[in-house]
Amino acid sequence: DVTELHFSAPVDSTSAFLLTGYTLESTGGNPFRVAGISRDNKTVSLKWLHNFIPNQLDRITVENIKSCGGLEFQTETLRFGRPDTAQEIKNLYTNEILFDPMADGADYLEIYNAGKKIVDLKNTAIAGINDTGAIGSVSSFISQRLLLPEQYLALTANPLKIRQQFRNHDKKALYLLTDLPTMSNDKGNIKIISRLGKTIASPIVTGK
Repeated sequence: DVTELHFSAPVDSTSAFLLTGYTLESTGGNPFRVAGISRDNKTVSLKWLHNFIPNQLDRITVENIKSCGGLEFQTETLRFGRPDTAQEIKNLYTNEILFDPMADGADYLEIYNAGKKIVDLKNTAIAGINDTGAIGSVSSFISQRLLLPEQYLALTANPLKIRQQFRNHDKKALYLLTDLPTMSNDKGNIKIISRLGKTIASPIVTGK
C-alpha cells in the first residue's frame, strides 16, 4: 500500500527521504521506500510492503523532517486508515453551520463522522438548497480527504479567518473549499451530495 503525508510547508527532500522519519505504531517498522514527493514539496508518498486492512486505524509517527527553510517540523503522531472504497457512505452528518459570521469573518460548514468506519469524502460536494427545496449552487467536488470515526471537519472558503476567529480550532480539522455555497445572514440551507446528485448527509436548515 501507499500512504500520503501532507505537510503545511514544503519539505526538505533530503530529510523527507530518510525512512527512519516515519514509524508505524502497529509494527514499529518504517516504510519500504519513499515513493515520491509532490511538485510543491508538500506531499510525501510512502510505500509499504503490506496492505492496510480497510477501516482498521493505525498511527504513524513523523519526526526529524525539515522544511526547505531548514526548520524542523514538530514531531507528530497521526491517526490514519484505509477506507473501504466499495462501501456506501453512512453516518455522516452536517453538525454545525455558520452562515452569519462576525464582521470580516467567513462561513463554514462542520460535518461529523458518527460511524465506526472511515469515510472517503472524494467526489462529494456541498449543495445549496433554494426556497423551493431544489438544489441551487453546488461547490466543486472534494478531491481527496478522509474523515476518521468520530472526527469533525469544517469546510470553509477561508481557513485563516476561521483560525483567527476561533483560536482553539484545530487547524487540521479545516478544509479549504473556495466555492462553498454562499448563504444569507438570516438562513442557511445546504446538504452534502455525491457526484451523481445523491444526498449523503441529511440537510441542515438553520435560521434566526
